[in-house]
Amino acid sequence: MTPFEALYGYSPPQLALGSIPRSSVEAVNTIMKDRQEALRQLKMNLVKAQDYTKHYADKNRSERKLEVGDWVEPT
Repeated sequence: MTPFEALYGYSPPQLALGSIPRSSVEAVNTIMKDRQEALRQLKMNLVKAQDYTKHYADKNRSERKLEVGDWVEPT
């Protein structure tokens, strides 16, 4: 369950539907364009945050090669 679902009791609405047909109402076109831009920005920020987290998690990792029969001690 996402935090949004826990708080509001339903899944969050989609920000964009992919390729959106043009509307005859210019205000609708503007809103949909803004929503698509917000979705693009959110995705870009998520990738940036994931890269940042991975970079710092990988700093403390070391490459280990284990074979069948090797003893492994818990850390």
